[in-house]
Amino acid sequence: MKDYEDKMKSYLEQAPYNPNLKRPDAPKLGKAPDVPEAEKIPADLSSYINFLHPWGNILLDPFVLLVMFFGLVIATVIALGRRTFYRSIFAGRLEISTDTKVLFAQLG
Repeated sequence: MKDYEDKMKSYLEQAPYNPNLKRPDAPKLGKAPDVPEAEKIPADLSSYINFLHPWGNILLDPFVLLVMFFGLVIATVIALGRRTFYRSIFAGRLEISTDTKVLFAQLG
């Protein structure tokens, strides 16, 4: 292949000055490698499926899921509660001092 690259480089350098110059022949490629047969997927895939985390166990995994669920519920309640609190402040329904209103207005 290196020989062909050298011939082609020489051809490209000389072709503008010699239009009758014959282009070098490309090297002959060998037979393509054989592709091995694809592995068949087994009918029983139970060895690939595992719903438990490798660090957890049968008791820890449900506990972690419950903590995550209740964490999201509590965060949602807090976010909606703050939203209602801020709306009531700016609507004037909640009686607080003017200094606190200014502070909340500056906080955003």
